[in-house]
Amino acid sequence: MALRQRRPFGFIKDGQIRKVGVAGGPPIAITQTTSVALFTWESDGSIVYLSERTLFRMPDTGGNPVPIAEGLTGRVQSFQVLPGGNQVLLTRFPEGTIDPGRYEVVVRSIADGHEAVILKGGVEAQYLPTGHVVYFLNGSLLAVQFNLSTLSVTGAPEPVADQVLSVTGPGLPISGVHVAVSPTGTMAYIRGDARAANVRTLIWVDRSGREEPLGLRDDTYVYPRLSPDGRFIGVTMRHESRGNIWILDVLRKTARPLTTEQSEERYVTWTPDSTRVAFGSNRGDDAATWWQAADGTGTPQRVAGFARSRFSNFIPTSITPAGERLIVTSTSPTGADLWLVPLRGGEPVPLVQTPATERNGELSPDGRWLAYETIENGLADVFVRPFPNVDGGKWRVSNGGGSQPLWSRDSRELFFLDAMNVLTSVSIEKGVSWTTGASTTILPRSYIAYIPTYAGRQYDISRDGKKFLMMKDVGGNTQAGTLAITIVQNWFEELRRR
Repeated sequence: MALRQRRPFGFIKDGQIRKVGVAGGPPIAITQTTSVALFTWESDGSIVYLSERTLFRMPDTGGNPVPIAEGLTGRVQSFQVLPGGNQVLLTRFPEGTIDPGRYEVVVRSIADGHEAVILKGGVEAQYLPTGHVVYFLNGSLLAVQFNLSTLSVTGAPEPVADQVLSVTGPGLPISGVHVAVSPTGTMAYIRGDARAANVRTLIWVDRSGREEPLGLRDDTYVYPRLSPDGRFIGVTMRHESRGNIWILDVLRKTARPLTTEQSEERYVTWTPDSTRVAFGSNRGDDAATWWQAADGTGTPQRVAGFARSRFSNFIPTSITPAGERLIVTSTSPTGADLWLVPLRGGEPVPLVQTPATERNGELSPDGRWLAYETIENGLADVFVRPFPNVDGGKWRVSNGGGSQPLWSRDSRELFFLDAMNVLTSVSIEKGVSWTTGASTTILPRSYIAYIPTYAGRQYDISRDGKKFLMMKDVGGNTQAGTLAITIVQNWFEELRRR
């Protein structure tokens, strides 16, 4: 990602920086070393370059290079001297790992070498005159406010470009990003999608079977969950062999990461006011439920969990109407059980625990009934119990196989996938006891239902109950024939408005 476009221009060949003059002519080598890996052309006409583990500065006419940052650790992927000339913004990749989530964006003092990590997971970070740092993560260009006086980020990152193409390089999973920003505020980037496997698209499907794309980018979605106000989708995305939580904006058609940990994070459950999300995480040696503000502000907080020697996951799947307790599924090699977990202090309480597997607990919006999936003797079926007195009854809902239960927003209908993964429902009759009508097929075909190691619900319902959020597999050839250059004028003004 380049901030400047200068004449003459330079390039690296055989480890040397070579310059081509304005009037043309053969390239001239302006560095003596043959180990230059990266360089930038500064606004004062000097050149800063990386050679092995040191940054050097020298005139672009040649001369003696002066070291400005020595003893750099890790693999440096990009750098930029910040305004004032006292600090360098670095993106580096720690040694001994191939996980892009380990990338660090660092501010380093030129005077004393002191370093501070300001972001994790970002690639090719650059400071802009708008007071933002922009960086690349999982196909998106993100911007976050950066205080040049305190050298710290403020607020949450926001997506500013989507489906941005990146390239790999020797020893680096991401070595470059196809983005250029001019000093006057025009941005250009190449649109494409290098994520080839398990890419899915999100669609609406109404009760007649009519499909409508949401207009969001195709990606490795798992567990899409609409916020109660219908504005956002919380989703797990699979990148680099692990899951992280992302928030999709249905209106703005953007995506931003909520978690960027190196651990596995999965399954979103929204609070009733749509302001926070709970999710499962395997941070540290823990299988736990965490929660965080959905806009990315603040820090995530651990709600409850157990050592991973006991459970492999502790995943929130539903929440009580008042938003004070979660229904959580614990999983282990021997099965799964349901727990009731207070959100603001208190220990997890067993809810449904039998020798069979119980998972995907869904509480009706009126708080009266708990639907869940049971697997016994290899066959999955959907059952319902009263809540909170789960021992007060037990009724089978599906017949001959059923999974992934979901309630309508008015608690009058219970949906599930039948044995052929086709969406089915039963109507709930009003009354003190549990009474249902006959099961009815809702959609004419099946959609993505099962994803390896992700056995939870893979669909959701709109606020009005008239359409369903489904996923379709778009296959692996999402990049071929779709590359295009996008140019955004007055981009700095757009960033300032945000």
